[in-house]
Amino acid sequence: MEKKCFVICDSEREYAFRLSSLLSKKIDYQIHVCSSFKEVQRIADEKKIGILLVEEEIFENQSDAVAEVVILLSERNREGENKVCKYQSFDEILSDILNICMEEQQQGVLKRQICKSCSLIGVYSPISRVGKTTFAIALGKEAAKREPVLYLNLETYSGWEEWSGKSEPYTLADLLYYAKQEKGNLETRIGAMTGYLDELAYIAPMEMSEDLKAVTVNEWMNLLETLRNRKIYKKIIFDFGECVQGLWDMLSMCNEIYMPVREGRISKGKVFQFEKNLRLLGREELLEKIVRIQLGKDISKDVKRILKRKEWRDDRSGTTP
Repeated sequence: MEKKCFVICDSEREYAFRLSSLLSKKIDYQIHVCSSFKEVQRIADEKKIGILLVEEEIFENQSDAVAEVVILLSERNREGENKVCKYQSFDEILSDILNICMEEQQQGVLKRQICKSCSLIGVYSPISRVGKTTFAIALGKEAAKREPVLYLNLETYSGWEEWSGKSEPYTLADLLYYAKQEKGNLETRIGAMTGYLDELAYIAPMEMSEDLKAVTVNEWMNLLETLRNRKIYKKIIFDFGECVQGLWDMLSMCNEIYMPVREGRISKGKVFQFEKNLRLLGREELLEKIVRIQLGKDISKDVKRILKRKEWRDDRSGTTP
């Protein structure tokens, strides 16, 4: 079946071609570029236009019947429905487009890469201030160079906004909600919520610590199972904090658990107590999944060493379009 068309119509042809080049990597439609509404109408006479992304001034007084979904490119801030601000980052433009498509019930917008399998990777340590999050993000960034990877931070106080320098429109709370509610189009929802650190996909952590603490173990388990079954990502890295309900159960679902540790009597005592707790609670199976890592000054070396492990060597072979 012939794909629907995604038409970009903008008087700045260079801008339109740049945008089309980026969208072609994400959107599962045939993408066409033009600079006048007459060209749009000619395309519509020959092909079915699913989405028309058109400069606001060009579309003025035109009929929206030319496409299933019409999205206006505005030079100003977004005002009203189905408008996207032209001068913002590509990730923000893509997120806005996907949100509008969800509202308009436009299906199959994103290209789907179905991974043959999805591994859940836990990063956890009973020792505080040991470089856990720095390591988890570095691991994700390096792995994402060769396979689809998602990073999720489950810490009480992640400091994400201060660290990243931006306020995110969506957080892990939204992902949890849609994982419960969404039946058939979760991939597009996730696409709209996703940000990127280089090639590493992430969904921002919750802002309120009490919201994180209130998530039940069943809600967490449903999220993990949903993400694993969807096979959108080859690896999902969970950066665990202490306050997560059902932490032991979530760790049990992970294929591997990386535990940053450090030398010193107090640190060793915390690890000893943690392992003792596991045995007392009948969770000895977790000990077999835990890989202790002592981070050096150059974390990239530690990450590259881990990626040479057997579990990380079958990267590209697991993804099919």
